[in-house]
Amino acid sequence: MAGHMVIKQTFHRQIAIAYIIAIPITYWLMLHWCEQFVYRAPLSITDFLLPLLLVWGISVLTVFLQSYILNRTSPIDAIKTE
Repeated sequence: MAGHMVIKQTFHRQIAIAYIIAIPITYWLMLHWCEQFVYRAPLSITDFLLPLLLVWGISVLTVFLQSYILNRTSPIDAIKTE
């Protein structure tokens, strides 16, 4: 159980670090891209939080499904196919 928690913490930490790196770059790119338009929409916090939740949700779902599939397979079947 403790190993699962370490993997889970590492997984969430990696997503957080990637997002912390991506936020300033994305903000700067969006500001410069929006300057070329006459009518500009203001940037809000939801422009950054909704994609974070979407990426996090897809990542958690992917890891959950992969671990579920691995737990359902028999090690004997894996050895037979090698």
